[in-house]
Amino acid sequence: MFGPLPAIASTPFLGLAVLTGTALVMEEPVFAKSEWRLVQQIRQNSLILQAKQYANWCVFGAFALLAGLTWLVNSGKIRGAFGKVLRIAEDIAVGLLYLMIGADTLMPKDLAASSSALHPQIMHASVFGDFESSTAILILAALISLVTMMLTRLALDVLIWLSPVPFIDLIFETCKVVFSLAFLAIYFLLSPLVAAILGILLLVPCFILLPWAIRLLNFAYRIVACPILAQFSDTFVPKLVEPDLADAAGGSEVTLACRVYVWKARGFKKREAVTLLNASSHRTVRPLRAHRRSRQLCEDHEQVLLGRALAWIELRVVNQDGQLLDQYALPLSSVKDFDTLLVLLGAPDAGEFGAMKALRSMAKRPVRASSPYII
Repeated sequence: MFGPLPAIASTPFLGLAVLTGTALVMEEPVFAKSEWRLVQQIRQNSLILQAKQYANWCVFGAFALLAGLTWLVNSGKIRGAFGKVLRIAEDIAVGLLYLMIGADTLMPKDLAASSSALHPQIMHASVFGDFESSTAILILAALISLVTMMLTRLALDVLIWLSPVPFIDLIFETCKVVFSLAFLAIYFLLSPLVAAILGILLLVPCFILLPWAIRLLNFAYRIVACPILAQFSDTFVPKLVEPDLADAAGGSEVTLACRVYVWKARGFKKREAVTLLNASSHRTVRPLRAHRRSRQLCEDHEQVLLGRALAWIELRVVNQDGQLLDQYALPLSSVKDFDTLLVLLGAPDAGEFGAMKALRSMAKRPVRASSPYII
């Protein structure tokens, strides 16, 4: 069950479509009676044997259709917002299905036979209690590996989606499809062992990138998703004073205690969540983790600026020469408290930053009159 993990993590619906499709094709007479060694090897594959119990052409068609749909909605910028929500649902559904198939594959043969006799058409969660400890460890290892790979891939999905480069979403989604098909070809046509070894090698960088992936996904949720959700529910509207952050500050006269995200700042990692505090007229930035020290938002010779970027409210710290030192992002839904933030931070309104400023300049640019002469 470890061999196809990278393919399942990369394109979940496509991975299950290939798995069920292969199981169905192997039951066709031309392959069922074949004495070719490769065909027999695929037919005796444990995942294929297990998938035969649940696979039919309707299931294969559904997985193939869903694979095409997720590829389509994730291959563009505008529809990509819905695509990321669909991708999360895909990860959860396929992850559970694949782990249940894998669990049945690892289950002792006598227990599997009795379970199949009782329920030949459905998967059984109740058999987990009868697993041996070694089987439980393997399933847990597969679960951790699959979740790690999926989180890293989802972070890359979001990073590509946030990138302004045209057609990069389409290219990335197509590359993932090619990668999954190539990996499954190695698993079925070459060797499951080779695929498992390659999967373990791919798992190492995924574990290394996992903290970065979690930071990026948290940033995308708070900065991109929450302002959209705030249009439908006040639950997602940020507060200037969040009670838990104010209590953690432990000081009196807390007038500002909100969560901001680092874009570039001294002493912090990119996209790290930190607390912006104004307590007793002292402006500080405090890490969410208690074992790290807080620091002043700016020094005496530095200035705080507050403006609007394309996708968030941006807080900047600059020196006397105007050199950018720190950048923090607040969700766009904080725009209702923009004037209050200016007062609490002692910052001037800097207008637009970055792409927002460029778009504003383009909008103000006069349109040239067309020439009256026809050449």
